[in-house]
Amino acid sequence: MNAFVSIRSIEATDYPLLEEFLYNAVFVPPGVEPPPREIIYEPEIYVYIKDFGLETDCGVVAEQDGKTIGAAWTRIIPAYGHIDDNTPELAISVLPEYRGQGIGTMLMDNLLGLLRERGFKRTSLSVQQNNPAVRFYKRLGYRITDEKLDHEGHEDYIMAKELYEIKPLSKANIQAAMDLIWRVFTEFEAPDYSDEGVAEFKRFIDEAPQNEQLRLWGCFMEDDIIGVIAIRPPCHIALLFVDKEYHRRGIARSLFTTVLGDIDVINGHEAITVNSSPYAVEAYRHMGFIATDTEQLKIGIRYTPMIYAL
Repeated sequence: MNAFVSIRSIEATDYPLLEEFLYNAVFVPPGVEPPPREIIYEPEIYVYIKDFGLETDCGVVAEQDGKTIGAAWTRIIPAYGHIDDNTPELAISVLPEYRGQGIGTMLMDNLLGLLRERGFKRTSLSVQQNNPAVRFYKRLGYRITDEKLDHEGHEDYIMAKELYEIKPLSKANIQAAMDLIWRVFTEFEAPDYSDEGVAEFKRFIDEAPQNEQLRLWGCFMEDDIIGVIAIRPPCHIALLFVDKEYHRRGIARSLFTTVLGDIDVINGHEAITVNSSPYAVEAYRHMGFIATDTEQLKIGIRYTPMIYAL
């Protein structure tokens, strides 16, 4: 990005812009002529913005140099991706000349946080099966729940994402977090370690509740911990684990994004580091980390040092 992009909650003065963003949200396959702008007034499409501003409507916009360049919003409406009357459906749009710069991810990170704050449990969407955006939604943690035809006969996926709360761990739930870490470690990472390495990792998490240098956050689904991240000085990920039932749903990324948003953690630092297990290297790469050396071995622990530039 060439200039700073800011994300803020949508305001009433932004509502007239939604027609432009709704039109740019219409998927146009390569080689196909764009539809006339009047297409957005078809009832099945216009429902995404008609009378926007209802109590359950939620949205954010992206701005650069005073110009609104993207928007993401949700509504509980009888539209393509409707699941039930408690699940808001997503629409997202970035102006064509600003795509491919991470703005969509920024919009979604902020919108999902807003939905959690407002108490929504999940969100849904509808997307044509041949739309490359399917990969984007999957990276955000959306899962395909159904397939159906839209009003023009296009084959669509219905996708949904469970919402959850990320917050600092209290003394009351640290042990549950350590139990989750050990359970996931033994199934997915211990097979890559020697007995010495497994014992060393067990020693570390047994001592973690008393380690005052560690800062820990948990990802909660209702009252259950489904993910944990721990940071130690100066700016290093010491632990990042997600319950196996919630793998590949974007929870690790959300935990990491929470750390990035904590000014007390990142202030004054130029990078975040991690010593990744063999199992997690690809996951960290997808989050933007790069390896700084080849795989290392210390006290039976196999790891690849990696870094994420701030």
